[in-house]
Amino acid sequence: MILTRSRLLGVPYKPHPEERAFVERADVQRDEELAVSVSVLDDHESERFFGVRLARRGIQPVWLRIVNRGEQAYRLHLRSLDPNYYSPLEAAFVNHFAVARRLIELGLLAWIVFPLLAVFVPFKYFAVRTTNRRIDAYFQEHGIGWGLIRPGGELSGFAFTSLDEGKKEVTVELLGTGGSRQFFFSIPVAGLNVDHGKRRLEVLYPADERVDCDEGELRQKLKELPRCTTNKRGTAAGDPLNLVAIGDFSTVLNGFGARWDETETITPGSCWRTEKAYLLGASYRYSPISPLYVAGRRQDFALQKARRTINQRLH
Repeated sequence: MILTRSRLLGVPYKPHPEERAFVERADVQRDEELAVSVSVLDDHESERFFGVRLARRGIQPVWLRIVNRGEQAYRLHLRSLDPNYYSPLEAAFVNHFAVARRLIELGLLAWIVFPLLAVFVPFKYFAVRTTNRRIDAYFQEHGIGWGLIRPGGELSGFAFTSLDEGKKEVTVELLGTGGSRQFFFSIPVAGLNVDHGKRRLEVLYPADERVDCDEGELRQKLKELPRCTTNKRGTAAGDPLNLVAIGDFSTVLNGFGARWDETETITPGSCWRTEKAYLLGASYRYSPISPLYVAGRRQDFALQKARRTINQRLH
């Protein structure tokens, strides 16, 4: 009965500000004046820290700490993080509770107590208002604010960006009277089952088997490459091989810049999302890609650039 009364009259909201594992794993970059730390919360972390399912609303919190050891003030250019960023109050508002939704969430319980709903609705209305004010205050408390970092000062907090899975490309631009400073981060985000997730590329390409060569030898080796990919049996031609990128995996991956998304493995779930996007004419940024073969082996990983529909994507 206590649980029933609590569900009818209250709106549970329990953020966990003490859970800050993301601080320990933050990427840090420095120059002679500034130290910039960046960490990206995955879906589970953001739900735990903020008490609401931000990912469901397409919002991803990015935590920053900026230390200014110089003699001039800097201001964080929020649009450099994401042109479509959310202010703290906007991110809070998108995640507000609604009376109608709370009553629907009661499900069967609502029908059991249907005659009493007229009595409970006013209490529910005021409970939702109170909880939404708590959400507003919590998001403002932990938001990055206006982003001013005075000489010898420090700024830390969250920016609320659009949701990215697999990896997050973040450019932190700081504006000062003497010019701007930029710091570029490429940060893996847990949760996406990417196609290269279980492949050990260092085993496929061990360092002791790599061969140094000059430009002439490189050009000759490139000429000897096949002109296109094939199917598994090598009986049908696939996509052309018309670009060569040389470097370790992280360098090659980051070299494609923002909005080249990683690719999910083929699972029942990813196949269903692909089929749904195809039927609805929608976009699916991480859709699986059919295997293509070179020298008898399928691609080690695939990247794609999403367009308005899944049929228009580049990969």
